[in-house]
Amino acid sequence: MRSRVRATSPALPLALLLVLAGLGWIGVTYQLYHSRQEEVSLAGATSPKSVTVGDVQIRAWASRVLVRAGDSFQIWVLIDNASSLPLTSLKVESFKSPGFVPVGTCWLNGVPGCRPSSPSSVQPAGLEPTLQPGSIGMAFAELEASGSQQAPIELKLTWESEQKTQQQTISINPMEIEVVRPPVSRVAVVSYSILKDLGIPLIVGILAYLFQQALQERSKIQAVRNALLPTATTNAVKYLLPVAGSIRNLKRAVAEASSASSGSGRSEKQQEGFFYFVFTFKRMRDLLTVGGGFFFDNIPSEELADECWRAVRRRALEVFGSIDLSHTLDLMEGHETISLFFSQFPINKNILSGSLSPAQRAAVRVWEKFPSWVAVGPPNPDLEVLSVLGDVMQSESNRLFLGWYERVDRPSARDIEAWRQNLQAFQAAYPSYPNKLGEKLDNFVRSFPLWTRLLNRIWL
Repeated sequence: MRSRVRATSPALPLALLLVLAGLGWIGVTYQLYHSRQEEVSLAGATSPKSVTVGDVQIRAWASRVLVRAGDSFQIWVLIDNASSLPLTSLKVESFKSPGFVPVGTCWLNGVPGCRPSSPSSVQPAGLEPTLQPGSIGMAFAELEASGSQQAPIELKLTWESEQKTQQQTISINPMEIEVVRPPVSRVAVVSYSILKDLGIPLIVGILAYLFQQALQERSKIQAVRNALLPTATTNAVKYLLPVAGSIRNLKRAVAEASSASSGSGRSEKQQEGFFYFVFTFKRMRDLLTVGGGFFFDNIPSEELADECWRAVRRRALEVFGSIDLSHTLDLMEGHETISLFFSQFPINKNILSGSLSPAQRAAVRVWEKFPSWVAVGPPNPDLEVLSVLGDVMQSESNRLFLGWYERVDRPSARDIEAWRQNLQAFQAAYPSYPNKLGEKLDNFVRSFPLWTRLLNRIWL
């Protein structure tokens, strides 16, 4: 059944998409601003970075993991002498903090100088210059995030042990989070406040309009379907389903004839196959001339079936001849059983052809060419395309009746792949034919709803 009702203009869905995208961007920016503020306020100290030199362990950490421009935090350094010898001349040799500036009074010659055991009012003295075995030395100072590009904070410590000077560098990197910068922040916050009040009614209005348009379009499509449903149902019962069954019987009879062990058995199966061949072409001719053609639920399925039939019919006309094939189809009128059909013309060459009518002689000629036509292959390209045609008609006919149960069975990924191979075999066998079968199959698959293709794992 053709659904050719004009679709809704894409401008409105596009406008709605842009509005939603804008609201989403503003909302994300707005929420990101607040989430970062909350993230910074809840941030704790960094995990200590630790390095070991022999039996000496050095640790450094910041009192805040996340800071913003203008926030201050403490930087700590600890050295643990686990060796059996004292450490002398111990000091923080250098201190680098790009992106952070020293603040407060705990600085001594540009390095952290306050000790935890000393009051803040006392002049900072730095690390203990001598650290006995088993002792720990600590120092700290305060930094402020300047807002410029920051780099890891680096401390270099030196000491003497066993009359040897040793040194070690350790670095930490607190993460600086800058506040949302104007003018983006102001625009985002103000726009979010405005659109929160105006955007939602606008979206509701657009959705209501689109919903009304969808209902109207659905009503038009349903009206078209209701008008075509009687014809589509009649065609399915009278032509599509019988042809689909006849094609299956034709392939079965041909396969059994090729594997028959005796000449009589082969001849019997060939006659059966010939009957179903004529029956298929007769019903297809009636479908297109009396039934009005294909009336499927969507155009791509009609085009696929039509292209398959064009290809097979063209091949049959080339092999059997247009006039002879037409006469043979006429002989089936009212004789749709094997015995009645073959009773109208002799297939025994010993009978003189002079007593036969033109239609009977035409049927004999078609019958004589039939074995060589079906002998191509296996697989036979013509029969394989006929098989695809039968499967499509069977599937589309089923949809008419499965709709009573609110079901729509569509071909599986395995079915689609089998069809593709059959069509490719036909095109490879007859490269001079227009190469449209694969294109029509792709369009047919694209007409499936996306969820159906995902569920059946059908890809192009």
